[in-house]
Amino acid sequence: MKKINVIILACWITTMPSFFAQEVLAQRNNSTKLSKWEYYDGTEQSIRKYFDDNLKELDPIEGVFTLSHTVYDSYGSLIDQKDNIHTIAIVKDKISLTREFIEINLQQGNFPKYAITAEFTKSSNGRIYLSKQFSQDRTSSNENFVWDNELGMLVSEKTEYYKGNKFTIKRYYLKIYPKANPITKSKANSKSHGTCFAISKEGYFLTNFHVIENGGNVSIFLKHNLEVKEFKADVVLKDEINDIAVLKIADKDFTNYENIPYRLIENSKIGENIFTMGYPISNIMGENLKYTNGSISALSGIKDDIRFYQISAPIQPGNSGGPLFNINGDIIGITTAKLNSQAVGIEIQNVNYAIKAIYINNVLKMLPFIPEILFPEREKNQNSEQNLVESLSKYIGIIICENK
Repeated sequence: MKKINVIILACWITTMPSFFAQEVLAQRNNSTKLSKWEYYDGTEQSIRKYFDDNLKELDPIEGVFTLSHTVYDSYGSLIDQKDNIHTIAIVKDKISLTREFIEINLQQGNFPKYAITAEFTKSSNGRIYLSKQFSQDRTSSNENFVWDNELGMLVSEKTEYYKGNKFTIKRYYLKIYPKANPITKSKANSKSHGTCFAISKEGYFLTNFHVIENGGNVSIFLKHNLEVKEFKADVVLKDEINDIAVLKIADKDFTNYENIPYRLIENSKIGENIFTMGYPISNIMGENLKYTNGSISALSGIKDDIRFYQISAPIQPGNSGGPLFNINGDIIGITTAKLNSQAVGIEIQNVNYAIKAIYINNVLKMLPFIPEILFPEREKNQNSEQNLVESLSKYIGIIICENK
C-alpha cells in the first residue's frame, strides 16, 4: 500500500500546475485567508530600475528570482524535480510595518501578474528569513528560508504527509538579477564548489575546469582514515575547451591509496544504466555524498555536441566535476552541466550532461605518467551492487576554490 501511495503522489504532483500549487507546500492548518489579492503598484521595468538605482543598499534577498523545487520520499529518493518554473521579484516593502519584504509575481499564470504572493521578515541572525506564503486560493502558511550568499539562493525545506507517507519538499529561489551586489557578494571572498575523483594512488584527481577557472587556493575534502580531512591541492593540467582539469594533492598528510578500483571506459550506449556521486550545493544540502542514478538519454549534448552524453541522473550545482559511472562502477564520463530553462526560454526538466571518457583519456595522456584508470589490464570491478557505492565514496571529494 505504501508503494502505491508514493506512485499516486508522484502522479498527482506531475499533473498539478507548473508552479507546483502551493497548497502542497503549505501546512494543513491554514488559519488566514486574503479576501482578495494585493497588487504591487509598478511594473517589472520599474522594479528592475529600483534595483539598479539602489544597488549598494539592497538587502541580499532583493532581486529577481527563478523558482525550482525537488520532492523526496521517506527513503530519500527523488520523485519530482522542476527547474526554473516561475519568476518572481522580492523588494523591500515601504508601506506596511508588519513585513520587511514582499514577493511579487512577474508572470501571468496560476497567480495574477504583479500579485503579492509572499511576505518576508529577516531574523536576528541575518541569514534566515521568516515567510508567509500565499497559495492559489489565497490561504497562507509559514515557511522559513535560508539565504546562501555564495550561491545567491534562498532555500527552504518542509515535510509533508500524503496518504500516510512522508515527503520532503525543497524549494529554491535562484537570484538572476541584479547579477552582482558589491556589498553582499565580494568576489575576493567568493568560492567555487564542485566534486572531484581520484585517478591515481598518489593523489591525482579530475574535476571540471570551470570549478577552478578563477584561480586561487584549492582544497579537496576527502574521507581519509575514517574521517573527513582537508588537503591543499595544485592544478597541474587544464583543458578549457573540454572543461577538464587535473589536480594533485600537495599535502604531506595525504596517504596514498592502496589502489584505484575503477577503469576508464570509452564506449557506452544509449539507454545504458548509469549513476553519479557528488556533493551538490554542499553548504546547503550537507557534506554527505549524494547518489543519483538514471540512464544515457543521448550520445550527444547541446546542438549534437559529440563530446557529451545527455543523462537522466539529476545533477545540481556542486555536482560539477563528479564521476559518471556505469553499472559496473567504472568511469564513463564527468558530470558537467544541466540545461537551464531560463537560458532556452522554455521549461526544461532533468536534462543533464557529462563529458565522455574519450576526452578524459586524451587529457590524461598529456600527463608525464599513466594514470591507473587507463591501465587496460585492470580487472572488471567485482564489488556487489550493494557495496559498490560505499566502496567508491572514499575516492570522491568536495573541491573548494577560493576565487581571486
